[in-house]
Amino acid sequence: MSTNGENITTAVSVLKETYKNLSFLFSEMDRIAIETNFTVLTPKFLRLKSDSNYDGGLTTNFIKLYRDNNSELQIVYGIEVDLEEIDDQFQFPTISVTKFNFVESLWSDRLSINDHWVFYDPFREQEYFDITEEEGIFRSLTQPKSLKRYMDLQSAVARSIPLVSIQSPEDIRNVVFPTMRNLV
Repeated sequence: MSTNGENITTAVSVLKETYKNLSFLFSEMDRIAIETNFTVLTPKFLRLKSDSNYDGGLTTNFIKLYRDNNSELQIVYGIEVDLEEIDDQFQFPTISVTKFNFVESLWSDRLSINDHWVFYDPFREQEYFDITEEEGIFRSLTQPKSLKRYMDLQSAVARSIPLVSIQSPEDIRNVVFPTMRNLV
């Protein structure tokens, strides 16, 4: 029979292996992004860290940002990996691809890892966004009062897929980036 201490050690070991696999995933996404004519805007993933929450040291949501070299400068693409249950519709870890439309160009030198909330909130904070979902496509329009708060983000559109369905560089190349480019 396992003790509580062994359970904690096993849980930490599983989490470390998950983080190692995510590191590999992010490296592959960046490599494939460059091959497919995207610019990596965030060499490090954006994340939420908070000392004020009991789980503040645990990273469960990761966001990477890219720019399609063939699209307008005010469009930023995001890939969000969420390890926790989002709602009843997504009861598994997900990878979401998002197209963010800004009023003007968003320059990467303005971003820090702590700007996670700017790209996390649009599909979660109904106080600042009008959020809809139809056939697995999520849309978010920034309420006028919130434009400055969110770096002049006008709107966003996203699609989520099971993280476990992305198992190879070919899946990244043939599923993740094409899905991102096809968001309208």
